[in-house]
Amino acid sequence: MTDKKERDKLIMKYAPLVKNIVGRIAIRLPDHVSKDDLINAGIMGLMSALERFDETRNVRFETYAGFRIRGAVLDELRSMDVVSRSVRSKETRLEEAFEALLKEFRCHPTDEEVSEYLGISLEEYYKLLDEARGVRILSSDDLPPDYCEKYGRDDVLEKIDRNNPFS
Repeated sequence: MTDKKERDKLIMKYAPLVKNIVGRIAIRLPDHVSKDDLINAGIMGLMSALERFDETRNVRFETYAGFRIRGAVLDELRSMDVVSRSVRSKETRLEEAFEALLKEFRCHPTDEEVSEYLGISLEEYYKLLDEARGVRILSSDDLPPDYCEKYGRDDVLEKIDRNNPFS
C-alpha cells in the first residue's frame, strides 16, 4: 500500500480493534505496565498487517490484523519482561500445583505434598522453587520459621549479616 492518506484512514478505522485487543490483554497485567506502550505496539502490528495482507487468500482483514496486533503486543510484553520464558513456565507449573492442592486439601500444601504432586523429589522441588523465584533479596524475617534450624541457623544468619545477597 503506497498511498499514505489511505493507510492513515485505515489505521483510524481499525484503531478500535487495537484498543479492544490491548484491553483484553491488559486485564491480566499488573498496573505498572503501560497500556499506551501496548497500544503503540498494537498500532505497529496493524501497520504490518496493512502492508502484508494478501486479499487473494480467503481471510477477512480483521481476522488477519487481529493476529498481527496480538502478536505485536505480546512481543512488546516479552521485551519488557526481565524474567525469561523458562522461569515463567516453572513459575506457572508451581502455581498450578499449589492451586490444585489448595483446592483438594482446602489448606496450604506442604513441600512434600507439592513435590509428590509434581512427581519430583523434594530436592528437585527446592531447586525448581529457586529457579522460579529468580534473584530475590530477603532478610531472616522472610524465611520460614524452621528454615534456619533446618539449614544451619548460624551459617544462614552470618551470610545475611554480611549484607552479601549473593551468599
